[in-house]
Amino acid sequence: MSLIKDEVSLSAYLNEDNHINTNVRMQLISRHAHLFDGKNKEAIVFFALRTIEQRHQYERRHFLKRARKEGILAKSSKPGEVLDLTQDDSGSEAKNDDDVDQEKESGSEDESSASEYSSDEHLDEKESTRRLHPVPDRLSPRRRHHHNHIANNKRPSSALKRGLKKTRDQRVHAIEVQQFLRACQPPMDRHLQHFLDFGCNSSEFLRGMSLWAPKKRLATLKKILTGPEGESVATEMELAVIENHLETYFADEM
Repeated sequence: MSLIKDEVSLSAYLNEDNHINTNVRMQLISRHAHLFDGKNKEAIVFFALRTIEQRHQYERRHFLKRARKEGILAKSSKPGEVLDLTQDDSGSEAKNDDDVDQEKESGSEDESSASEYSSDEHLDEKESTRRLHPVPDRLSPRRRHHHNHIANNKRPSSALKRGLKKTRDQRVHAIEVQQFLRACQPPMDRHLQHFLDFGCNSSEFLRGMSLWAPKKRLATLKKILTGPEGESVATEMELAVIENHLETYFADEM
């Protein structure tokens, strides 16, 4: 969204204080040097306002951080106005003590609104007391999800258990494939690693192959029994033995 020069005046914000003017201009030149060519004034106004706002937010955060550290109570009588109560003189402190005594004697409801730990529902819009929350510690909800926090299901012990279970299941399925190849006549268990590398690592896979068409089953067996360089590691007789064994091995289960 572009800004109109008639609506926003840069001089109204920068001419009040020469120090702020110099600081903002230095930040604008360092961040957006391409804007100072005298062509796009609206962009200069926009980035100047944003820089002023960021500077204001930085000073506000710095004050609130110091207030939390030193236990300063910031009292706001008007929206946007913050008063540091630690800078009051002795006369004002005595006056505040007298006011506190009068409030205790009268028992008015202003005591709850002027208290540092009063709840938001008792605060008045005109005369409100802002409670400064303490700096979060390691037990607060904000620190509960730390970047070094490891969930129980992500810990090395749990991962090790899952890995052992997965390895155990793979070993059981590999034994089933090995038994199938050993049952061939002659035994073909020397091709076990080729079946496992292809992904044929369970009896369910072999059972599914037995239901395929002969042409598709033979083509899949040729892919399984192919070396890394594309050469065939099984003869035509071995392919025929394994294919015939697929048809008869699972025939009793059907």
